Amino acid sequence: MTKFLGYIKTMDSALLAGMLLVLTLFHTNYLHGQNCNPLATGAGAASKTVQPCFFGLNINKVTTPWPTSVGVEFGGYRTLSSQIEWSDINVADGVYDWTRLDEWMANAEAGGQQVLYTFYHTPVWASAVPFGTCGPLASSDGGCFAPNDLNADGTGTDQHLKNFVTALMEHVGPGKIKFIEVWNEPNITTEFDGTIAQLVRMAQDMRTIAKAHDPNIQIVSPAETGDGMNSLQMGYLDKFLAAGGGQFVDIIALHGYVGPHAEDVGTRIANTQAVMARFSQSGKPVFVTEGGYGPASDGSDGPGWTVRHLLTQLGNGAQRFFLFDFDATNLGILYDTTTGSLTANGIAYQQVYDWLVGRSVSALTLDNAGTYRLSVTGVNGFVAQVIWNPSTSVKVTPSATFRQYRDLSGVVHAFSGSIVVSSDPILLQN
Repeated sequence: MTKFLGYIKTMDSALLAGMLLVLTLFHTNYLHGQNCNPLATGAGAASKTVQPCFFGLNINKVTTPWPTSVGVEFGGYRTLSSQIEWSDINVADGVYDWTRLDEWMANAEAGGQQVLYTFYHTPVWASAVPFGTCGPLASSDGGCFAPNDLNADGTGTDQHLKNFVTALMEHVGPGKIKFIEVWNEPNITTEFDGTIAQLVRMAQDMRTIAKAHDPNIQIVSPAETGDGMNSLQMGYLDKFLAAGGGQFVDIIALHGYVGPHAEDVGTRIANTQAVMARFSQSGKPVFVTEGGYGPASDGSDGPGWTVRHLLTQLGNGAQRFFLFDFDATNLGILYDTTTGSLTANGIAYQQVYDWLVGRSVSALTLDNAGTYRLSVTGVNGFVAQVIWNPSTSVKVTPSATFRQYRDLSGVVHAFSGSIVVSSDPILLQN
């Protein structure tokens, strides 16, 4: 070691600077996600290594500190809430305002996050129903309607979409956007009041143009919320695949809003996988591109719910999860923009990232007492187990391998004998 330090001291300054740059790029691009393999967290193996890209975020405000600057590591950024939708950028036919998109893209590039761009919200000038009202939660700008050059049966030029996707790809250049998602929650009419045939055609045109500019870009299917916001069935996905949509997407997406029981997201994923199997789509990754806990009235409990929700997705074959939302005021809430600090939810999210990334996890198990367990192993003999019971507090006597546990706030507790396990997951470790 002494000889090595001596060598460092005598090293040419330019060479040393180059080495530091390489290490910085490795940390930014690999550890944070740019070279992250989404298949590394796929289903079907006895164990799987958790990559940073499993952890994704939706972010609302460009004025909010980038999550990594306040200690929240993540590998993927989804654009939905960032005011860079189709209608925000394509302000008139042939006219584009890239200002805000460039800000967000610069943040993601500096932080090392892969970008999932959600293609969504038709500009008023291109809408089939200009200034049409999409519902009580949407403005009267016709954004939920299909473009006016696309017929209900999927025929038509679809030139508005083609022009925008072409302009987008030419503006950002290859490799900058990793994924394009075809619309948001199309099973809800306030989000999409068009036909499945139109959606399939849009997916086809989007794929053709995007891959012509960047063969490595991947197309993500329209993400539905289930048949009704909290339903676990995936009937809309069934219809999209039955209409031939599967041939135009590389990834199958869903949203993970499941009401008071966080573990129900596992059932929705299983139902998604069953639909995929019926249409020979089982080899494709599954992304949960949105989901998070809501106000206290829905029965969820903040940090514990968020962590259980995330772990259930990981344990049931989801390969990425984009939590909604880093800086929202109604869902997720990892960062409080009023106080300028992480919430308890944000601290818990940060803890789970540290527990899992770079380590291998086995299948999620459930015993007769309703207790869930996820085994974790790492280098240098690290052995751990995430454990929780969402329904009740139960006394558990862990294996003698475990000498302490870490809670969702990061505090380490030593124990001997039995412990009480509740709805807040803990990490037992050796």
